[in-house]
Amino acid sequence: MTLTRTTTFAAAGLALALLAGQASAADLKIAYVDMEKAFSTCSAGMTAKTKFTRKLEDLTRRIESREGELTRLRSELEKSAGSMSDSSRKTRELDYQTKYRDYQRLVKDSQDDLRREDAELTSGILKTLLQVVETVGRSGGYTLVLEKKSVLYAAQQIDITDQVVSTMNKMPTPVTSTSTGTVK
Repeated sequence: MTLTRTTTFAAAGLALALLAGQASAADLKIAYVDMEKAFSTCSAGMTAKTKFTRKLEDLTRRIESREGELTRLRSELEKSAGSMSDSSRKTRELDYQTKYRDYQRLVKDSQDDLRREDAELTSGILKTLLQVVETVGRSGGYTLVLEKKSVLYAAQQIDITDQVVSTMNKMPTPVTSTSTGTVK
């Protein structure tokens, strides 16, 4: 549905430009950019992916460690439940429940943190990429630059993705790391 809508809007925009007399068919210069490829192959995108992967691995280790601790506590509780007094068993069960809630909180907070960080990283790089696309489009004299996903067919010669990536790599990287270890 979105692809059809995007294609329709692009075609409508092109038709309006022609009908308004702003450009004749001979004056049109059209290109497209594969934004996914540009994002994943530019140095800022690769750096962001590396930082995000490191953080994901760190959080996964922390969660797995807590999971192991919970499994061990649960096992000890089940093995020694028959030989414990009721008060001792209840104390250990409460301790387990508290640690389990802490574990659930850690998992939820980690997921939220990763989602937020991914959005921050992506939006910063995409904003810069869009500026680069505009710059490359203007300097190349393009009338219209489309996103590859909205194009049903296009000759490879009008793909300016590599130019966009090259220009993006010459810019200062928008990805920075803060002192708290969170990537922005």
